[in-house]
Amino acid sequence: MKSVRCLLMGSAAGLMAVSAAQAADLPVKAAPVEYVKVCSLYGAGFWYVPGTDTCMKIGAWLRVEATEMEGDGGIPLGAAGTQTGAGKFTRTDTSDLGFRYRALMTFDVRTQTDYGTLRSYMDVGTQGTSTGVWPNAPLSGGNTTTAEGGLNTQYNNNNVDATRAFIQFAGFTLGRMRSFFDINSVGAYSLSNTRLTGDSSPTGIWGAGYTAQFGGGISLSLSVEDGGVASPARSRLTGNVSQAAFGAGAFGGGQTLDNGGNNFFDPVMGLRIDQSWGYASVTGAFHNDNGGYYNNAINSTNAGLANTIVQGHPGDTWGYAMGTGFLLTDFMGLKGDTFGSQFIYGKGATTYVTKGSGTWAMRNGSFIGGGSTLDGIYADGTQIDQSTEWSWAAEYEHFWTPKLHTAVQGGYVSINYDQTATNLICAGAPGFGPMNNSLGTSIASTVGQPLTFTNGWAPGSACHPSFSWYQVGTRTIWNPHPDLDIGVEVLYTGLNTANRGATVNTAAATGAVPAGQYTFANQGVLSSVIRIQRNFLP
Repeated sequence: MKSVRCLLMGSAAGLMAVSAAQAADLPVKAAPVEYVKVCSLYGAGFWYVPGTDTCMKIGAWLRVEATEMEGDGGIPLGAAGTQTGAGKFTRTDTSDLGFRYRALMTFDVRTQTDYGTLRSYMDVGTQGTSTGVWPNAPLSGGNTTTAEGGLNTQYNNNNVDATRAFIQFAGFTLGRMRSFFDINSVGAYSLSNTRLTGDSSPTGIWGAGYTAQFGGGISLSLSVEDGGVASPARSRLTGNVSQAAFGAGAFGGGQTLDNGGNNFFDPVMGLRIDQSWGYASVTGAFHNDNGGYYNNAINSTNAGLANTIVQGHPGDTWGYAMGTGFLLTDFMGLKGDTFGSQFIYGKGATTYVTKGSGTWAMRNGSFIGGGSTLDGIYADGTQIDQSTEWSWAAEYEHFWTPKLHTAVQGGYVSINYDQTATNLICAGAPGFGPMNNSLGTSIASTVGQPLTFTNGWAPGSACHPSFSWYQVGTRTIWNPHPDLDIGVEVLYTGLNTANRGATVNTAAATGAVPAGQYTFANQGVLSSVIRIQRNFLP
């Protein structure tokens, strides 16, 4: 019996040993998979990053569009930004038809902390835009095989770039953001790149700010922001009229600047109230204006040392801008409808008032209009004389149905130079710069009549560099699917010139427009856009 018991115990031990050996060869059971969970703290599209308490949302949108009488990303031809040739409106100088694609991916990452939400946000995008200038000129080396109206694949001066890249924590915002000066975005009501306000939404701006919440929807934001180095939305626009033509001619050849370097960020303030009816805001900013060195005309003993430290320079001065505006939601009790308006006034702070900085030039037959925007004007030996500018804009959007909505937007911008600046600018008129006053018989024969001009101006003419413009447009968007926008817009841009009389423009002979006599008059451009955009958690 004892032998049997030993045999059974030995057999059981052997079986257990074999079982253990076989179990060692079996695959180890995997740990439970940690599935991605929905994060409902911040709205649709957020999910928890596995293994963390951080929520993330990845979004994107892709836009394709065709434009008529617009170039360089939706800017009406002749408006600032369309650059050389825009004022000529000929078949060899401008391209009426334009195209653009733009694609953007967004990354929004948020985590709750003892100090509130820690958020980082950025987007990465690229675009291709056909230019409004029809490039008939030969390439370097005499190569004339370039495709006319070629595609410009730059987006904020880089093929791949970010319009936003900021961190928010404990009330602070740092990085590339929307300016705290901005109130309403007219771009939300338009498909074109309008020139009515200085809103920084499309490109962003570098800055660092703090927002204090006082309850009841009232907040105060203070920031320091880039005043014109790395942010396309803000520029320092100072010109020396002793050194370069103001606006580079009546037909617009680009704006020549003579700035000093960036000395300090622009201080910005915004006071805002948010309620169920919408919001209202009052904002202000200071803007540093400075110039480069004087030309050597002020010190002839230092010939060849133009724009050097031995010539001296004008003293720095500060401009400013003030704005106020509002936006009403569910306007007049209509679900989804919005109505907004804003007014901005500036002195020496043009790009806070409008995105339309640069040279404007439009032509209709023998009639021309134009202007140039600068924060300040100076000449060799003088101090900076600042311009004054103001803008007003209003916008309204109505939802006919949840899938069909129409917006109407418009406004007015005025750029003004005082008598001191006018005298400096007009000293070299016409074209607001030095020119050869010897008109010659060739121009006389082109015009077909004798020419008796003083400094290129017809008798009775008057030089006034101040000018203004207005824009009014309407766009309609259909959403056959919540993620798909199909839209069309018509926009009119009117340019008002303060110049009076007529001038002879010899520079016009370089394009398809002949040299000769041109009469100053108000001008206008009617443009349109068709856009299709696919959105995914934008």
